[in-house]
Amino acid sequence: MTQTPPPAPTRSGFGALAKKYWLPVLLTALAVVFIVQNTNDIAIHLFNRTVAAPAWLVYTILVVLGIAVGAFAQRRRIKRRVGLG
Repeated sequence: MTQTPPPAPTRSGFGALAKKYWLPVLLTALAVVFIVQNTNDIAIHLFNRTVAAPAWLVYTILVVLGIAVGAFAQRRRIKRRVGLG
């Protein structure tokens, strides 16, 4: 009779969560530090228009837009994988 080794313990709770999401957490922390440290006004040139706005506001808007685009792309990828799109 052959002995099978016991199954390896699986991580649960915070350890598994931290291991899975360490890169997004690190990038989010770096983005927050970058946004907080850049508070000067900047000029934004778009379609022959120039607008002055605080840098932190512009960077925050860009981060939110990036998250929205990433979520949209992920949703499309999941639909394509399942065969709905």
